[in-house]
Amino acid sequence: MQRLITALFLIIAVGGVILVAPSLVFKILVLATTGRVLQELFRLFFPTARFYEWCAILVGMAVATTLIWKEWGIPTLPILIAAVFVIACIHMFHSEILEHVPQRVALTMFGILYIGCTLPYFAWLYALPHGKALVIMAIAMAAFGDTFAMFAGKTIGRHKMSPLLSPNKTWEGLAAGFCGSMFGALLVRQLMWPELALKPAIILALIIGIVGPIGDLIESMIKRANHVKDAGSLLPGHGGVLDRADALVFTAPTVYYFSTWFFNL
Repeated sequence: MQRLITALFLIIAVGGVILVAPSLVFKILVLATTGRVLQELFRLFFPTARFYEWCAILVGMAVATTLIWKEWGIPTLPILIAAVFVIACIHMFHSEILEHVPQRVALTMFGILYIGCTLPYFAWLYALPHGKALVIMAIAMAAFGDTFAMFAGKTIGRHKMSPLLSPNKTWEGLAAGFCGSMFGALLVRQLMWPELALKPAIILALIIGIVGPIGDLIESMIKRANHVKDAGSLLPGHGGVLDRADALVFTAPTVYYFSTWFFNL
């Protein structure tokens, strides 16, 4: 019941921001979500080093800000290069064990690329023609795909996808996830964008049926490597924000580029 209540709250709150609030509020929501996910990720990477955790979060937020507000004209590549320099300096001059420096720098830059450079694509999606429909479609494809996969895996799942990374994920669940992604795409198309061509919408849903679970497995890999069940506890019944956003990490850029290339936006 707690899981359902949390899900309903998220649907109402996030849906309200997407559909009703000004674009600035949506951008702030994307930035805040990115910051929270970065915090949960870097807490896994640096569980006993709060200084490194917050330095990584601040640099990641700076990169995300330049992407979300791309109309400012701040190029992202120089920011990323500066991020490598700053992060390397922080770790070099504050680490007591030199052998830890390369690993910590690599983990920090991975986190910035993995989260700070992907979730901001929701702001780019929002800015496109039919942007609200695209944002909701991206979320719906990932959410319905995950839901269909979970129920199918629990009821008819027999063949494990990757027992080492996620023992509960099955090939039967993956197949059901494709159906869920298509259902999400077609539902949003019917309600918000009926003139969207059917064929590219189905193709996009099938692609997300692969991209979403891979994002989920990557997060599972990170959690298992750090011996934790959930990335956080902010969302009762769901774990952390990263646990809900894992399938969206690569979904957002995929939907953006597919839309600009094949929806002629």
